[in-house]
Amino acid sequence: MKSFTNKDGELRICGGTPSFLFLPILFTGADFSGPIGRNRAEEVIIMDRQTNDCNTHLMETSDARLLDPFGITFSCRTTDNRVTNMLIDLLSGRAVRHYTTGSVARDVSTTKGTTMNDGSNLNPTFLDSVKKAYNVEVKWLRGSGDHYQNATLGSYENMVLKYNEVYFDLAEQTIAEAEDSVTLSLNGMVYGTVVNNATTFTKADNATYNLSYGFNCS
Repeated sequence: MKSFTNKDGELRICGGTPSFLFLPILFTGADFSGPIGRNRAEEVIIMDRQTNDCNTHLMETSDARLLDPFGITFSCRTTDNRVTNMLIDLLSGRAVRHYTTGSVARDVSTTKGTTMNDGSNLNPTFLDSVKKAYNVEVKWLRGSGDHYQNATLGSYENMVLKYNEVYFDLAEQTIAEAEDSVTLSLNGMVYGTVVNNATTFTKADNATYNLSYGFNCS
């Protein structure tokens, strides 16, 4: 047995269909923070004349609690190549484009309104078309030979958390300079579901990798 360490971690911001692209977040401060699930509907006690008897029962209240966003935070050092520009464009709702062989362009797509917090209905989309949401996924590697076995899901070789429909309000994102770095501190609001039983990242292409020119600017 050993503890997870931030040296074995990786963090990605992912788009949705049809492009399935992700942006790797490099030089993170290894300071990711967020809950491992979202709220369930609140239940209140219903009693007859405030007396507990055989008729006492619980009743679910408004579904607003299911849709309320919650926060996640992390930070990263900026780099002197286009990855930093791509990240700021992404946070700003501008197109982040990936060129494949033949100069075919694909944009990192918003994921707002693609998951169902109540298990039945797609979450609402933003009215403002400039506002975009993306999925945030973070993974920590597990040491070999110590895998947790689950009867349904099988072996837990890694720990992966997936936060869907994350919106980054520009006014809540900060940049700070120090003697040896310029750091972005990111605060996202999670509007979608949370997956806490995954072991691998969602399959997607690296948006910083250009197949036409054959280099990876990450």
